[in-house]
Formats: sequence, C-alpha cells, structure tokens
Amino acid sequence: MGKRECRVCHKIKDLKMFYKNKASRLGRIRMCKKCCSISKRINGQRYRDTEQFGGNRERAIKKDKYKCVYCSMTRYQHKERFGKDITVDHKDGNGRRKKYKNNSMSNLQTLCSSCHGKKEGGKVRSWRFGERHPNSRLTEKDVIEIRKLYAPKKYTQKRLAKKFHVSRRAITHVLRRTTWNHI
Repeated sequence: MGKRECRVCHKIKDLKMFYKNKASRLGRIRMCKKCCSISKRINGQRYRDTEQFGGNRERAIKKDKYKCVYCSMTRYQHKERFGKDITVDHKDGNGRRKKYKNNSMSNLQTLCSSCHGKKEGGKVRSWRFGERHPNSRLTEKDVIEIRKLYAPKKYTQKRLAKKFHVSRRAITHVLRRTTWNHI
C-alpha cells in the first residue's frame, strides 16, 4: 500500500493512517488520523472551554441556570432556534481577542445569540446614528422641524431639501423613518 505526507505534522505515513475520502485524488484526506482527532478537539468544545473561558464556560452556563440572563431563553430553546449552543460573554469585554483575559466567574454571563449581538453591537454602533454619525448634516431639531413642516403639507420635499441643504432623497428617508427613526 502507498504512503502519504500529512499536511499538519508533515510526517510520511502509511495510507491506513488516513481517513477515506472518495473526492480526494488518492482516496484519502490529507490529514492523518492523529492530527485529525487533535483538530476536532481544538475546533470543538474543549478548545473553547479552556482557551476562551479558562475552563469556566460550562460552570458559567450552570451558574446562570442554563438560560440567557437577559431574555431567559434556555439552552435547549437556543439550540432549536439558532442551531448552536448558547453563548458565554465576558461582561468587561476582556475575552477572546484580548491580550489579558478576564475569565473569572464573576465576569462571565450566559447570553443567547440575539442578546449577545445587541450587547456587542451597542458598543460598536452606538455613535453611528443621528447627530453622532460623522456624515450627518441634520440635527435632531432639524428632523423634528422637517416632520412638522411636511405634516400639514406646507412644504414640499424639494423645498425642505433646499431649506436644510440636503438632498430630496434624504428628506424622503427622514419622513419615511428609514433614517432618524430613533426620534
């Protein structure tokens, strides 16, 4: 039987040491069985628990009674809805991509994917709407005034655009609340 080099450990091994794969040129995958099992552990649950949460991931989920701390979605409901396990979050943000990780139990909380996205998204995008957006020409007062002037049909959209030095399309978005919907 033939031999093949493992793409991970770069050792030349007998083909019996490789899992079968009909799509491959030699009918085997390019990673030996030993490296494949290590890869599964690294990419799976054990890696996340030890590397990302200091071994406290399951303990944090148990501490929060297997539920999201914001919306109370259970672990089972989360698997059914999102097709993956419930997430564990670092409250202070010192987690996976930080040099100094804070994996203490008091810093970990269980969140569903939806609540986790809202929490993380709030940090990134909170400045990106309204007057705080770097490209904004209108203020909150302008938006309120635009809506008041247009409501009784005193002004057309074209006339409002000229008055506030923006495009007619921007006025349309303000009136339809596709932009400035928080006011």
